[in-house]
This record gives sequence, C-alpha cells and structure tokens, in this order.
Amino acid sequence: MKISFLSEYPHHVAEIAQWYFDEWADPSSSSIDSFVEYMEEKAVSNLEIPLSFIAHVGGELLGAVELKFREHNKYPEYEHWLGSLYVDSKHRSAGVGAALINRTKSHAVSLKLENLYLQCEHDLVSMYEKYGFKTLHKAKYGKFDTIIMDWDVS
Repeated sequence: MKISFLSEYPHHVAEIAQWYFDEWADPSSSSIDSFVEYMEEKAVSNLEIPLSFIAHVGGELLGAVELKFREHNKYPEYEHWLGSLYVDSKHRSAGVGAALINRTKSHAVSLKLENLYLQCEHDLVSMYEKYGFKTLHKAKYGKFDTIIMDWDVS
C-alpha cells in the first residue's frame, strides 16, 4: 500500500467524490457535481491546505483523507483539521485508515502546525484516541451530534 497526495493522482477525484456523496450527502440539497468540485480543490497542492491523501495499491484506490482549514464555522479558532476519512468497504480493518491518519499527522508536523482537530460521531472516539487525539467537547454539525477532538502537533 502506498500513501500519496491526491494532487499526484487527480484521476481519482471522481471516485472519491462518489464515495463521499454516497456516504455523507443529502441528495435533496447537494449533487455529485458539487462533490467533484469540492474534491478538485483538494487535488491542487501538496503544501497548501486544503489537500488530500489517498491510499492505493497499483491503480486501485483504497481510501482517502483530507487536511482541511477551519472545517467548523462555530469554531474558527480551530484552524487545521483531519477530515473526511474514508476507506472503501472492501479494505476496512486492513490498516488503511491508520496509514492515512498517520500520514496526515506526519504532514501536519512537517508543516509545523500547532494542533490538528477532527470531529467524529461518538462511536469513533475510541478509534481516534488510539492515534493520540483527545476529546475537547461535544458539538452540533448540521443535524448531527459530534465530538470535537484535538491532537497537539508539537
């Protein structure tokens, strides 16, 4: 398995957009085209946030994750976020998510970020704790109840 910047493999944008759309979209208020446009922004740079990492073997895409800027509008003081972690169902429980999280964390270190935040549903807190993230507080994201977590990069 290899972890790469999406910017090095932009032909995967449509596949990732479809994953995200199928997993998280409200079809009554968004379209697959809006998800493709969203992912195209993450396929531009290796240094400038927002960006994405992908996990792949040969030409097969296994998963993706994003390094975002100010994901939650209620918390503008939380600047840098790990988000949209997705592993294709055929490759779950095989270390793909761990590799994507760890690559995002190492990139945060290389960029000299101070903190890396994420939001997740309650049932994912223990998974992220394994990677050093600590719970900060509960939050509402649209109609979803989430937990905001933090990893101290320094």
